[in-house]
Amino acid sequence: MSRGRTVVRESHHGLGLLAAGGILLLALTGLALQHPGWFGHPGQRAIVLSADPNTGDRLLRATPALLEVSTDGGDTWQDLPLSAAPDHPVRLVFGDVPGEVWLLGGTELLVSRDGGRIWEDVGLPPDLGPQQPATDLTFQGGYPLVAGRSGAWYQTVDGGWENLWTTPASRGDNARAWLYRLHTGHWGGGLVPRLYDLVAVATAILVVTGLIMGARRARRRRR
Repeated sequence: MSRGRTVVRESHHGLGLLAAGGILLLALTGLALQHPGWFGHPGQRAIVLSADPNTGDRLLRATPALLEVSTDGGDTWQDLPLSAAPDHPVRLVFGDVPGEVWLLGGTELLVSRDGGRIWEDVGLPPDLGPQQPATDLTFQGGYPLVAGRSGAWYQTVDGGWENLWTTPASRGDNARAWLYRLHTGHWGGGLVPRLYDLVAVATAILVVTGLIMGARRARRRRR
């Protein structure tokens, strides 16, 4: 066999192994992203902290799974019950009324009227949710005002929500959102993510068995 053909063949095999490794990594990481629960519960991150304006030494802090209170300026902490903990805490704010505390998550808005002991799910504006999580919380005239990536809403006297402003998504924003949904399988019903899992598993099996067959063929040639 000529030297040129040998170089081409070896280059082809090397690039094939590199591509196969990349495809296998893509399939396995895609499965892992689809099932974050495989790695256990998230750690104590995304801490939000707020000081009680009526009591200077009283602090509250929240994580995705824990709510704690300190009455000595943060030296010691005690757990408080939080039955509906947000997955991604964003803001923890004391309201204008004494004892009122608001906890904003990416897809939840909770309020406590007794300083953080009992919490009630207020509900976010309909336009906010997993596809457009809430990003900030403040107050206007004693009522909460919640912002997302494309607008802001304020709560009315009857507990409803009114739009304050809306920023239309650009073509690039829409394209990125659809690309993400297409990549993760979140563009169809509940069966589509499972179909993506099946394709990823089949791809991983195909790559691994192809590598095994290639290694066996290479050994036979050397013999």
